[in-house]
Amino acid sequence: MAGVEKPVIHKSIHDLKSYFYVLLGVFLLLNKPYKLKSNEDLTQCFNKYFNTFKPSILKMVMIQADLTWFPFILQHILLYFKPTIKLLICLQDTIISPIYMDYSRQFHHKLKVDA
Repeated sequence: MAGVEKPVIHKSIHDLKSYFYVLLGVFLLLNKPYKLKSNEDLTQCFNKYFNTFKPSILKMVMIQADLTWFPFILQHILLYFKPTIKLLICLQDTIISPIYMDYSRQFHHKLKVDA
């Protein structure tokens, strides 16, 4: 939630988040090690959510929100990488900071790690 009045100060949590996104990218791009998904599969699972002109907004909606994370992202991880789903869920829940809206329609992050 950086902006004109809120510059981003790099912290170690940002490195952990980068690690999460690299893992997620590998698991969504590949069927198994060294085997890229077909163009049709990539269109459904990677291009649709990540190859966009507004990646930060889409990332916030698709990955940081529990409501979309489970049905739209995790379903595209294929059999070879299924054992990693518990790890991804733990990382997403711990360091990606799912968003929520309060009664006054303000967005907030549930922080579980000192950032």
